Amino acid sequence: MFKHSQFNHLAQLPGEDSWALVNFAYGTVSRLDAVQKAVFDIAPTLRPDVPLMRKWLRQGFVVDGAFDEVEAVRERVNRFREGFASGASKRSLEIVVRVTSACNFACPYCFQDRRGGHMAPEVRAALVRFVERRLVSGRHDHLGVEWFGGEPLLAPDVIDELSAAFMGLAERFGVGYSAMIHTNGYLLDQDMVDFLEARHVDAAIVPIDGMGEAHDATRHLHGGGPTFDRIMGNLRTIQTSMFVNVRNNLHAGSLERFDELCEMVDGIARENGTNIRCSPSRVKPTAAGQARGDTTQTITEEQYEWTLARAGLPAKLRAFEPVLAPCPAALANEVHIDELGYLYPHCSFYSVDPACAVGNLLDEGGGGSDAWITALSARAQRLCFPDDQPKCLACTFLPCCLGGCPVQRLQMGEPDCPTALFDPDSYAIDRLQP
Repeated sequence: MFKHSQFNHLAQLPGEDSWALVNFAYGTVSRLDAVQKAVFDIAPTLRPDVPLMRKWLRQGFVVDGAFDEVEAVRERVNRFREGFASGASKRSLEIVVRVTSACNFACPYCFQDRRGGHMAPEVRAALVRFVERRLVSGRHDHLGVEWFGGEPLLAPDVIDELSAAFMGLAERFGVGYSAMIHTNGYLLDQDMVDFLEARHVDAAIVPIDGMGEAHDATRHLHGGGPTFDRIMGNLRTIQTSMFVNVRNNLHAGSLERFDELCEMVDGIARENGTNIRCSPSRVKPTAAGQARGDTTQTITEEQYEWTLARAGLPAKLRAFEPVLAPCPAALANEVHIDELGYLYPHCSFYSVDPACAVGNLLDEGGGGSDAWITALSARAQRLCFPDDQPKCLACTFLPCCLGGCPVQRLQMGEPDCPTALFDPDSYAIDRLQP
């Protein structure tokens, strides 16, 4: 006895008596005419030697009636996750380094607790030892670094020292090296760009909250001073080979002039020939912001989708391919390390509470790098698959999102269904195009 796959999706082709059939677990797609569609509807009753049936079994559209498809997805995810911890496969060691929790901005919705302070010398030394021990293990072929804060450009001395150490280790162990930075852009002038490029930083993410006064209302200095003109002036005048992603934080105050900001950023790119792009990001409430009395009015999912559609972005954001992890937080080779030395899964929102840490770099008695990686792997197992969500386990799109944001799922008790999963018909039809 056979059954249709849980992960099938059928979409009728516009103006045709034909269908696009896609399977989100295998990534397969097939065109069905009216006759084939009628046969497919009764496929579970057919013999396995029927030619069409052989094809559908091979492509995963039809499966054995006793086959547990959800368990198969879970096993595939676990094999991928455990491959790193066991040393069976080499992967990049990706570390987010929060060099400081200090910031020159006072954004009301910020998820950080604003405790302030730069990474101390003893934590830097312990971090370098951690990276060295990971590279000695031979399990990595690349070292990737994300400079993070607070505002990381308030601590260029920390970036300088650690960059030299990391680049030296990468050269010593014969692995690749790359770095990027998350910065509010206020200090990103030409001198700072030159400083970063000399330390192999090849990308920057610069958040902007809309145009002019809208931005200044939420992304302002301590005391309320404006920042928009300074940041855009920096972007307009710098000459850089870095890729700069101007991330437009969308909330009620920044939504209306999203198009205008994108046009401004495109104009800057044309004027100075730099690789600058505007992309959207939806602002969500944060616990730290709410504790500070944040009143930033967020937008609905529908408003966000409408904005993406208006900008022609949904086709770029749709993602219906099977994945092996919902996000970097579910991988043991992706680590967020704060300025106090605490180690977390790779998630900015997750890494603001030491209670969520798996250890501290200064606690050498805790077992060291192998124990921390093992702990991260155990944490990743909880984050990687939505076993706590019957809704997810019964969903057609499970192989594509694995429950979406795992932190949202665990903290809020329900999945935050990804924006990407809104137009499977278009995806299925597009897959048939040559």
